[in-house]
Amino acid sequence: MQIVSQHKGITVIVVLDSNIFVRDFKLNSSTFKALFSGLSRTEYSLSIPKMVLDETINKYGEKFEKQSHHFRRLGLQHIQFITGEEITRREDAERVYRNYIERTLSDVNATIVSIPDIDHSQLIERALKRKKPFRGTDTGGYRDTLVWMTVVQLALENDSVALVTNNSKDFCDQSDKEKLHKDLLQDITNLGEDAGEVIFYLNLNSFVAEHIAPALERLDSFKIEIENDEFPGFTLPDILINYFSYDLDGAELELLDSNLPLSFENPAISAIEDVFDIRDVDVRQLSPDEIYITFTADVECSFTFFIDKLESVWYGELKIEIWDSDWNKYYMLANAIAPAEISISFTYNTNSGEITSARFTSFHVDESILGY
Repeated sequence: MQIVSQHKGITVIVVLDSNIFVRDFKLNSSTFKALFSGLSRTEYSLSIPKMVLDETINKYGEKFEKQSHHFRRLGLQHIQFITGEEITRREDAERVYRNYIERTLSDVNATIVSIPDIDHSQLIERALKRKKPFRGTDTGGYRDTLVWMTVVQLALENDSVALVTNNSKDFCDQSDKEKLHKDLLQDITNLGEDAGEVIFYLNLNSFVAEHIAPALERLDSFKIEIENDEFPGFTLPDILINYFSYDLDGAELELLDSNLPLSFENPAISAIEDVFDIRDVDVRQLSPDEIYITFTADVECSFTFFIDKLESVWYGELKIEIWDSDWNKYYMLANAIAPAEISISFTYNTNSGEITSARFTSFHVDESILGY
């Protein structure tokens, strides 16, 4: 996290990038639930660039099209999660999803921000100079630049703006990904002393933990019961092994805070084998019948990933098993079991006794095992 501060403000405008929505198209993960619940209890409000909204809907259409092709090959119906009905055309799926996401955002009083009125010559100059978020080409990063210009415009009009994006490549200093790139820092400085501060986060989980969760009522009695395995609904070791190992089977780690080698492509947790320690338990009230729980655990887990056939399969003491040496022309499918530190958030309905949403928020394999 980085704060570029001109002056301390009260009202905070939260801007989410499309990669935050793409990770949870339904907007009903534990993290989104905490965010939406906390907005009404804080001076924070959501402002979503129209560019972000449109790209999210397009990404949903792409995913729908890919899944539809897969379902047709299997001879199955593709049931759309919003209506519970079969939809066959991408344009229909996008239309239904647009109504869904716009309604969901409206329910939390989010504002859709139009593309800022920018002199196109300024964008051309920025692209030619390869100033971030533009990349090493004239056009790469155009969309991200419009999102950033929206943030800059909002900083001129508000006390504080929080940008939450998973895109470290185009927004971050590559030597320290907790910081904005120097080009973006200069943009904020150029706004002058009257502009608001810019708060930067690389994932929604970190933003919610620092800014939203503290505004939710803390339930210390539940916390003590859960820590002592005395809560009537569950124990954390049990749900780690029996719930997270199955209901979150294949939970993707690519967008998480993770220390896995970059050559491990599309990593996904397949099972939690054992639990050694649980700590940092926090319990908050979301609604009269729903609570929000976060914790960190030391576990032994197995995870799958793809690895290039030309890559070495030796990484320190990490034991790698090749499950399919000929997955396709370029990749092998592999699995590994290792001790790891994981962080998890989930919501629990105290009336029904059911886990209503859950998410892995970080995953760190023991670095001595990886040979770092």
